[in-house]
Amino acid sequence: PLKWDNTMALCNRLHVQRRTLSMLETTHRLAADLESLAKCERGSQIVQALESADDEVLAALWAAAPQAARPIIKEYAARLRHIHPATNGTTLRNLGLKPVPRFGRILYNLRMAWLDGTVIDQDQEQALLAKLISEVTQ
Repeated sequence: PLKWDNTMALCNRLHVQRRTLSMLETTHRLAADLESLAKCERGSQIVQALESADDEVLAALWAAAPQAARPIIKEYAARLRHIHPATNGTTLRNLGLKPVPRFGRILYNLRMAWLDGTVIDQDQEQALLAKLISEVTQ
């Protein structure tokens, strides 16, 4: 395989489109860590590792992945990337919170809880949301 610097030089010489170059960069970065991907046990770990990958990158990673990592990439593509809390920024504003950078942290924590199975229904999401809001407003 080409070293990354050589790949970049070749892409520049061939005037590769920016989108293609971005996909190559993402693939290169993620492919370097495929062995550890196979060891991910929680949905949140998998999402954190792969969320920057679009469909083309996921296909390339799957093809290059060791056998143990392929089911994880497939699980991310088919299911995990689509898991999001019901709560969103509008929900938080409707609860009287002013938009702040902590909105993102609240929504991130809710999503990670869903992914890891610590939240499995709306009641649990609402309970965690109340806890997270109380932490932010103290």
